[in-house]
Amino acid sequence: LEAASAGNKPSLMAYSHIANMYLFQTGELNQAARWGRAILQTYGSDWNVYPAYFHPLLELQAWDEASALVDELSVMPDQGGPDSPMRVGLLAGVRLAAAQGDLGQAEQFANEFSQHFLETLPNWPLLTKGQGIWSTMLVIQGLADIQRGQPEVALRRYRKSLPDPEAWYYENFAAGLLPTPVMIAVLHRLTGDEKTCEKILREFLARTATMPILGEDGIGFMRFKLHAFLGETDAAIAELEAAVKAGSLPNWWALKFGDFDKKYADVLADPRFASLYAEMENRVRLMREDFLANPELPAGVEVR
Repeated sequence: LEAASAGNKPSLMAYSHIANMYLFQTGELNQAARWGRAILQTYGSDWNVYPAYFHPLLELQAWDEASALVDELSVMPDQGGPDSPMRVGLLAGVRLAAAQGDLGQAEQFANEFSQHFLETLPNWPLLTKGQGIWSTMLVIQGLADIQRGQPEVALRRYRKSLPDPEAWYYENFAAGLLPTPVMIAVLHRLTGDEKTCEKILREFLARTATMPILGEDGIGFMRFKLHAFLGETDAAIAELEAAVKAGSLPNWWALKFGDFDKKYADVLADPRFASLYAEMENRVRLMREDFLANPELPAGVEVR
């Protein structure tokens, strides 16, 4: 794709695909950020291109640069509807606050998102089949409910928003914080239904058995999370080792989001988890420093 971009001018989608491949397929967050930055510089009048730059910045934990993009989106003229700068800006705000550990701010963005896109477009979550955007809002609101000691409130919200169980599985798992099936399973545990919790987690394990780790359709750290919530420490660590070895990085910072669950927290306390997490943290730090020192694309490669 990079070679082709040096010849005939490709479509914007092709440029975005290059950035996403660096992000999801090779784990080269610095290269993904360079492509995203170049795309935004060239096509900045189209607010749809902002995620191509924001997502790698988020994974790199380049907070100043990521925050600047959220600010830019917040002042763009908005016509409303599901496709708008407001939607992209609120989603970015949710993820940025979550990555920085500010659950209160993340919930505030998520509630604002729900107000605009649920009250005005009540069927939109069902039309998107629970994919990334809506599931992210539900996760943040659910985590806030759990923190307040109200898991039953979060479970009712999931049931109302996504009544069809098959809709739980239509999302980008590599980009998810805590995917819909996992959150619903754990909410059952927290409301006293351990049997249903384990049933959902086991079913999800079976569904993901042959899925690749990398790629936009990959599972990333998903199987680690499933085994961790089941309390299977050795299996969870083995899955995490496989994901780290493969180069998976999207949402690496969200691996600790299950610490409210005792079984998951016990896995996080394992020294092997700490070692693997530190390895990813160091890898990300090096790529962040590399990108910030030189944010330009390599010579001979450009976005036109």
